[in-house]
Amino acid sequence: MVLATGLGKTWLAAFDSDRVEFQRILFVAHREEILFQAIETFRNVRPTARIGRLAGDTRETDADFVFASVQTLGRIAHLSRFAPDEFDYIVIDEFHHAAASTYRRVIDHFRPKFLLGLTATPERTDGADLLALCQENLVYEAGIHIGIETGRLCPFHYFGVPDDVDYSNIPWRSAKFDPEALEAAVATEARARNALEQFRAKGGSRCIGFCCSQRHADFMAAFFVREGLRAVAVHAGPTSAPRTTSLKQLADGELDVIFAVDMFNEGVDVPAIDTVMMLRPTESTVIWMQQLGRGLRVADDKERLTVIDYIGNHRAFLMKLRALAALMNREAESKGRLREMLEEILRATIALPSGCEITYDLAAVDILQNLLRPAATETALESYYRDFEERHGVRPNAVEVFHAGLNPRSNSEGSWLGFVERMGGLSADERAALTEARDFLVAIEKTETTRSYKIALLLALFDKDEVTTEIGIDDLSRRVAALVRRIHKLDQDFSVDLDDLAAVRRLLVRNPIEAFVNAKGTGGVAYFRFENDVFGFAFDPPVGSGFGELLREVLDWRLAQYLTRSGRPNDVVCRVLRNTNGRPILFLPSTDHTKLAEGPIEVEADGRRLEATVAKIAINVVRDQGSDVNLLPEILTGWFGLEVGQPGRSDRVRLRLRGDIMVMEPMGTVGQAGDGLRAWERYSREAIGPAFGFTFDQATWNAGFVPKPGHLFLLVTLAKEGMSDEHQYADHFLSDEEFSWQSQNATTQNSKRGQTIRNHHALGLHVHLLVRPTKKTGAQPTPFTYCGEVDFAGWEGEAPITVRWKLREGVPQSLRAQLKVPA
Repeated sequence: MVLATGLGKTWLAAFDSDRVEFQRILFVAHREEILFQAIETFRNVRPTARIGRLAGDTRETDADFVFASVQTLGRIAHLSRFAPDEFDYIVIDEFHHAAASTYRRVIDHFRPKFLLGLTATPERTDGADLLALCQENLVYEAGIHIGIETGRLCPFHYFGVPDDVDYSNIPWRSAKFDPEALEAAVATEARARNALEQFRAKGGSRCIGFCCSQRHADFMAAFFVREGLRAVAVHAGPTSAPRTTSLKQLADGELDVIFAVDMFNEGVDVPAIDTVMMLRPTESTVIWMQQLGRGLRVADDKERLTVIDYIGNHRAFLMKLRALAALMNREAESKGRLREMLEEILRATIALPSGCEITYDLAAVDILQNLLRPAATETALESYYRDFEERHGVRPNAVEVFHAGLNPRSNSEGSWLGFVERMGGLSADERAALTEARDFLVAIEKTETTRSYKIALLLALFDKDEVTTEIGIDDLSRRVAALVRRIHKLDQDFSVDLDDLAAVRRLLVRNPIEAFVNAKGTGGVAYFRFENDVFGFAFDPPVGSGFGELLREVLDWRLAQYLTRSGRPNDVVCRVLRNTNGRPILFLPSTDHTKLAEGPIEVEADGRRLEATVAKIAINVVRDQGSDVNLLPEILTGWFGLEVGQPGRSDRVRLRLRGDIMVMEPMGTVGQAGDGLRAWERYSREAIGPAFGFTFDQATWNAGFVPKPGHLFLLVTLAKEGMSDEHQYADHFLSDEEFSWQSQNATTQNSKRGQTIRNHHALGLHVHLLVRPTKKTGAQPTPFTYCGEVDFAGWEGEAPITVRWKLREGVPQSLRAQLKVPA
């Protein structure tokens, strides 16, 4: 669960866990301030519960609710005192820390009925991937932009100002500046005076300034005091002012500025803060967002937060631009996306939450533009890899690349591990393992995964970090069942009772084991054997840790890929056709794009819960669970009549996800324009044509301008990165009711296409606008948002033409930031 600071993460956990089946609750955090705040919140919701703490020297472990610091709980001596099922409900607060070894030890030890991870910042400071840690199960996200739009957080005015420090002279090691050299460079009279001038010109009355070291904070506080301001430094050192007292004085207006060092990133609430100064380089978007969040609380007489952020001449400062992108819910891992966003900021066309502004000093713009100049010869994957390595001090793994919207195998090697080898990212053990088992590892990178069985089977071979080379079928079945229970989406995928060991065994033998033993999906090579009820490798795996590390990395990526594909089915629009037996069936656009896994799925039709069988191109059977009677012809005839599916008809059925079930509903035949799509809902490219009775084919519908009888479809991707030069059109919303669309470069006003655009009403054409912010989300194509029909409102220019389209219905407030609608 991702909720921005101030939106009530702890309250959500307290209310959600207030159920009879959750008698014992464990709340884990890494700071005692967070624990004390959480205790007060839970006490308000469950006043009669016995509450205890496990932190420092306190050991109150017999309580109903235990609030534990991860440092104390994570010690093996303490953790081993708890049974794996000791707690019914576990909350991991500030979940972005969760890949750290102590958190992983806690998560791996317990088996609660429900595990809830809470964070305001769904990224790790070291780049580690959180979605993979929770099996892609992000149930809800409300970022800062939503908090501001709904009035729960205050707007901000961001000022990016130039930093005169020459960071090229400061040593950069392990993704960080040398601490002593950095401190010497920033703790200077000239820089402090500039900060004072910036504060007096732009700041308010209650400010936190974030510094790089204790000496830097002390220096800044002393300088501001000499200049007549009331300032203190708060940090973990002996020269610090009292933390709690200082915060109260700031809130009461008795202090102007607190200069802090990593003390107020998390768990501190001072709503009255109206100014934040970022006086240090930031190696992490997480830390930057946390520091910003200190000032976003709503307070009386506080109109907005002022942010004064220093921009220096080092690639590390691109992290600040990435943080702004994350704040606006934009994907901006690559430099191309950052360049595009910076241009939108400079043109004042960027979609910001209401009341927010971003202003860059011209010198700061020059710095950022220099940092964003593209390398001439690098591919997108190479650029991402090197940039990640420079920012985090470690290479990205395959899951991180996948979540950045890149294909890990999109390289000259045709293999992720081969690519990492070329980039010099493998350890000695990993290089040796790849040399010895390359064909096997590449085969696992490429193996087909229509269902999750293969991935679950191979993951079950891991006992902690060790790979089991052979295992009895009963033990393997137990491991698979335990694994699947922990991953909700896999539990839905398995069609057997996981408590029925014999049923799990039969499924494994019949599906993944048979496929592996018969070399299906592994390039014709049998890498596994199954003899005398023992499953194992058919070759000798490399000795050492490298093999397990590489195999686990590939499996984690393939699991994320599968869960992303299967976990969020698109709305599916099916044509009704007759099969060779004359019975009506539902013809699917493509299971690859609908994200429906082949096999049985639960559906609802006319209020009845039924089971549908998804084949490769069709749904041909719908029945009551446990019955052999096919109800699909009866359902379709009831909806459309006896002529359903006959040649010349365009009967259609929509399957839409509602909760955890796909609902089947009739859509009628093609008639009025737009009756096949709902305005402001999202659709895959493959679903658009069939919704209007047109067959999908890749060549036609991959274009952005698709003329069809009676219709004209405009398919627009706002972020053009990754597209060829001839497709770099300047498409954007002018307002919530008007869209600027650019034709292909060769189109003129007098051309046939130009006249079609200008005279669409006279020609009887319904023009449909479909927009998406980016080409991909993760590794999957981003669906288009259907904006309804639009009308020609004017044009200018030649080859290309810039056309203004008038929307018949304004863009909803909730979609404006996502679709980059200017405020």
